[in-house]
Amino acid sequence: IIRWLSPDGSSVVSYDPVLLVECSPDLVTEAFRDYKSQTIVMMVDTQDEGDLRIHRNFGGNSTNEWLDVGTELGIIDDGEPIDGDWLWQAYKDEE
Repeated sequence: IIRWLSPDGSSVVSYDPVLLVECSPDLVTEAFRDYKSQTIVMMVDTQDEGDLRIHRNFGGNSTNEWLDVGTELGIIDDGEPIDGDWLWQAYKDEE
């Protein structure tokens, strides 16, 4: 995690930017990298509406550690029972 773009507890709607992450080379197709070990900064946006609830361990900026794919960083609470999904999209970002 490089930086959260939406703070914990903020109200978000579809296409709101939520965070910037750095992706390891194995997660980015070679066609989108300039060299084999290149990491890519991605902007993640939400496809859900509700209140962003960031898990305590990930509330700050820049974790300086690689996280496993599938690590739950938080939820978007829409008032319905938690169903375990947060729909999102990621785009290459130039910081």
